[in-house]
Amino acid sequence: MHNLIWLIATALFALGLPFASLAQDDTTKKFGVAYSRYDKTKNQTTIEAQRLEAGGTSDQFFILNASVTFPGEKLVQRPNDVIFVIQIGSPSYRYPDTMNVKLRVDGAILSDLKMATLDRRLADKVFLETIGARIPYETFKAIALAKEVELTVEKTNIRVGATQLAVLADMHKMINP
Repeated sequence: MHNLIWLIATALFALGLPFASLAQDDTTKKFGVAYSRYDKTKNQTTIEAQRLEAGGTSDQFFILNASVTFPGEKLVQRPNDVIFVIQIGSPSYRYPDTMNVKLRVDGAILSDLKMATLDRRLADKVFLETIGARIPYETFKAIALAKEVELTVEKTNIRVGATQLAVLADMHKMINP
């Protein structure tokens, strides 16, 4: 009996952890805007733009995320790179483990982004794929200051809208006050 109670308590605790971390993340993260947050315990600051809804197609949706983390409360030196992540929801898994993502900024073709699949999971009936890479800061700057951006992931074209570009431009301003 004691083992059964311990097993149930352990299972409930383990099941509750993801929900506790989601609740914590929701209080510290903001979605659809650029923001900065300082973590006293790690003595580091993160500037990020999370969950930028970049539209979709009849059977897919796309969400962009970008972030930079640095030591201390104030950025002393411009970062070398930015973490750039694309989350894609589809009716099936479609993307390989690694891929070259084509990048067109204001009509100019920039060098491909070499991205890797970071996560795959099924949520209800939607297959979520998360791909990402550290991209050079100058590439992020070109994206953030552009009027038109298109990413081609395999055969999928993602047009980044003016609203999302404005948030990335705000993030750029936070990095370069």
